[in-house]
Amino acid sequence: NGNDVAREVLEPLRKVRSIRQKPAHAIVGDEYDYKYPDEQDQLLGSATRALTKLRLILSSHPRARDRYSPPPWLDSDNIVFY
Repeated sequence: NGNDVAREVLEPLRKVRSIRQKPAHAIVGDEYDYKYPDEQDQLLGSATRALTKLRLILSSHPRARDRYSPPPWLDSDNIVFY
């Protein structure tokens, strides 16, 4: 279903935008919490999956199929979250 795919691609990107908007338009003090690294890993993972799906959707377009081939490293699972 196209709606499900659109939601899978757009929701993580919207979440990144909403999280970034708040501190971009306000002055907030520095704070540290041990939950932030885990939340960041989850956010980066979902954004990476969303961008991968978007790239696969766009590369399957008839005009792009023969003209585009991704570099081999792009589809590898070498992303490490620290």
